[in-house]
Formats: sequence, C-alpha cells, structure tokens
Amino acid sequence: MLAMYDEKEILREYIEYEKYHAAKEAEKLGERNGEKKNAIKMIKAGKLSIEDIPQFFTSLTPEDIKEIEKELMQTV
Repeated sequence: MLAMYDEKEILREYIEYEKYHAAKEAEKLGERNGEKKNAIKMIKAGKLSIEDIPQFFTSLTPEDIKEIEKELMQTV
C-alpha cells in the first residue's frame, strides 16, 4: 500500500514540475514576443537599426531577428 502512495506522489510531483516549466517557457515566449514588437516599433520610428537589435534586445534569438526582418520587409 505504501508503494502505491509513493508512485502517486511521484506522479503528482512530476506533473507539477512539468506545469511549472511549461509556464516558465510560456512566460519567456511572451517576453520575446513583446521584445520583438518593441524592436519593430523602434525600427519603424527610426530609433533602432536591425543590426542593433542583439545589443538592446538580448533575449531575442537570431531566428527572432530574421522574423523581424521578414515582417519589416512585408510592410515596406
């Protein structure tokens, strides 16, 4: 009986762990999306160049920067 409780508790802990990390990942994604929007606004306002994005928006990946570049090319 005790072994069953242990297995259930382990499963509950694992599920909580996964939920926590999924929430953290979603938070990071939300922050990156916000930074992408801010970078686009600044570029459109002439306050920032695409080359300067990594310096001021350090959480953005090279793939994010390529997406920004594509989006800017579509709006021109």
